[in-house]
Amino acid sequence: MARGTARSEKLFLLFSCLFMFFLLPAAKGECSAFSTVPKGHWAYSDIEYLKAKGLLDPGDPSGAESFTDRGEAASALSKSLSGFDAANATAEEKENLRRLLAYFEPELRAVGLAFPASAKPVRASKPGLKTRFEMAGLVSRALESVDREKADKEDVERLQRLGTEYRNELAVWGAPVEELEDRVDVLESGMGGWHFSGSMRFDGNYYRAGAVGSEGYGIYTDVSGRNEDFRFSRMRLNMRKRVDDRTTFYGRLEKDPGSGNNAVTLEHAYVDVAFPGNWSLLAGRWQTDWQGEDELYFGDDPFLTNRTLTGFLFRNDRGMGRFSAYISQQDESADQEESLEAGMRYRLDLNERFWISLNAIHREPEDRSRQQVMWAAAGLRLNQDWSVRAAVYRQDTVDATPVAFQAILEGRQSERGLTSFWLEFLSFDKGFEMWNRGFQDYGTFMGWYDGKTGHATAPVGDYFDNVLFVRLDQKWDEKISTFQRYVLALSRGAGENAMNFTVGLRYRYTPGLSFTLSYDKVEEAYGEALDDHLIQLRTELNF
Repeated sequence: MARGTARSEKLFLLFSCLFMFFLLPAAKGECSAFSTVPKGHWAYSDIEYLKAKGLLDPGDPSGAESFTDRGEAASALSKSLSGFDAANATAEEKENLRRLLAYFEPELRAVGLAFPASAKPVRASKPGLKTRFEMAGLVSRALESVDREKADKEDVERLQRLGTEYRNELAVWGAPVEELEDRVDVLESGMGGWHFSGSMRFDGNYYRAGAVGSEGYGIYTDVSGRNEDFRFSRMRLNMRKRVDDRTTFYGRLEKDPGSGNNAVTLEHAYVDVAFPGNWSLLAGRWQTDWQGEDELYFGDDPFLTNRTLTGFLFRNDRGMGRFSAYISQQDESADQEESLEAGMRYRLDLNERFWISLNAIHREPEDRSRQQVMWAAAGLRLNQDWSVRAAVYRQDTVDATPVAFQAILEGRQSERGLTSFWLEFLSFDKGFEMWNRGFQDYGTFMGWYDGKTGHATAPVGDYFDNVLFVRLDQKWDEKISTFQRYVLALSRGAGENAMNFTVGLRYRYTPGLSFTLSYDKVEEAYGEALDDHLIQLRTELNF
C-alpha cells in the first residue's frame, strides 16, 4: 500500500510539472527569459566589471544569490508565466524555469501562485546557474541607478551592451518597458548615429599691404597694395560615427584659407580602434599635437606639432603613463614635400602636479636630407593658479644640430586677479627650424616659416636667436573680455629686432558665438624695416 502511495505521489508530481510546462500559451519574445546563460558568455565579465566599479549592486549582503529585489522579481516572474512557450520550450529551458520557480517559491506564494504540496519544485543542486531572466534583473537595477552623466565611457558602453543583449528580458520586469527602453536608447545614443560639430571664423580685415623687397608680398596678404578683404580664416565641420563599441570613424571637412576658389577638403578621415590591453590605433588621415598635449604653446601659435599626417598611430594608456608612436607618408602639396615621417612619445604623470615627456620625430623628405627633432619636456603645477613648463629641443638637419630651450610661466585669473598671464621664452641656435607658423597667429610674416604664402622662407635661427612671447587675458564678465599679445624676436646679427603686438576686445553674444575686434601691428619683419598693421573684426562660431 505504501509502495502504491509513493508511486501515486511521483505520478502526481510528474503530472503537475507537465501541466505547468505544456498548458501555458506560447510566448512572443525572440529569446526565452529562462534560458541559461553559458558560463563563457561575455555578459559574465561585463557584470563582474560593473560590480567591481560599484555600479551594480548584487543585492543580498549575506552572499545569497539575490540578484535583485526578490519581491519584484517574483511578481514579474508570475506575470511572465503566461508568456512561456511550453509547447516549443527545450528541456534546458524547462529545467531553468523549474529552478526559477524553486528559487522564488516563497515570493511566488506571497503573490498568489500556489504550489500543490506534492508538486513542490525541487531546488537546483547547482545554485551558481544564472538565467537570462536573472541577468536582466541585474541590468535593470544598473540602468535605474547609474549616473550616465558622470559614468566613465567604458562603464556606459558595457551597460549599453547588456541593455541591448537583454532587451527582450527587460520587458518581463515590473517597471514600465517604455521607460527601460528609453534608458537603453539614451545609452545607445552614441552607437550607430552620426554626431556633428564644427567651427567657423569669418574675418573682415583692413590692413596696409607693404612689400618684401621686390617680391610684392604684403605682411598680411600676398597681394601688394590691397588693403582689405573678407575671408574665412577657419571653417570646419567635424563628423563622428560610432560604429560599435570598439570602432569609431572621425572625419573633418575644412575650407583651405589659402585657396582662391573656396576649395573644401577632407582634412581628416580616420578610424579609431580599441584593442585589448588599453591599446588603440588611428588609421587614415589624422592630427597629432604632442606640444599641445603638454601645453607648450598658446592658442594658434605652435612651431613643431599640431600637423595633419597620413598613416598609422598606435597608443597605449597605462594610467599615469601614455605611449604613442606613428608612421606617416606625406604626399607632395603646395606647402610640403613628399616625405616619410615617424614619431614616438612617452609621457609620465608622476603625480597630480608634476609630469615629464620624451618625444622624437624623424622626417625624410623626397628631395632633401633628413630632418630630426628630439625633445624632453616637464611641467609643474605650483598651485591651482600658477604653473611652470620647460622643454629642451635638439634638431638634426644634416647641416647643423641646433639646440633650443623653452620656458613657460602661466598664471590664471582668479577671483581677485586682474589678468591671466602667459610668459614664454624660446632660445635657439643658428639653423633651428620651425615646422609651423610659430608666434605668427594673425597671419603675419616675420621672417620664418609661414605656411602656404609665397614668401621665401628660411630657418628662424638664421635671422633670430631668441623669441619672447607674452599673452594677457582679462575676463570682465560672462560677455566681455579683453586681451593683449606681444612677440619680440631678437636679431641674431646686427639687424633690427622684429616685433608684433595685438590688442583685442571680445564680446560673447551666445555661448557659441562671439565677435572680436582687434588691432595687430608688426615692425621690422624679415629684416626689411617694415611697419605694417591690421584692424580685424572676427565672427567666430563653435557648435
